[in-house]
Amino acid sequence: MSRFLSSFSNCHLFGSIFEEYVVAEVLELSVKAATQSGKKVRRLTPRTLTLAVRHDDDLSKLLQNVTISKGGVVPTVSKAVAKKHKKSSKRAKKSTPSA
Repeated sequence: MSRFLSSFSNCHLFGSIFEEYVVAEVLELSVKAATQSGKKVRRLTPRTLTLAVRHDDDLSKLLQNVTISKGGVVPTVSKAVAKKHKKSSKRAKKSTPSA
């Protein structure tokens, strides 16, 4: 019985160590994301947490099914829209007469 209790307490210990590591990692990445935004940072918002987690590969995999309230989504541009935009800008340059 004592062997079972010992392994049970070790499980809680490892769980708490893991949680502490994940929280420290998320906070560190969130501070970096907030300072890179160029604004004066006074507090971390759910948006900065979301951006930090989604840009990190390991945390993104770990928290892929997690929704952060009021965090928004990571801005992306699909490849089809980007190609279409490049083609239209080339046409605009060609159609302008040179002086």
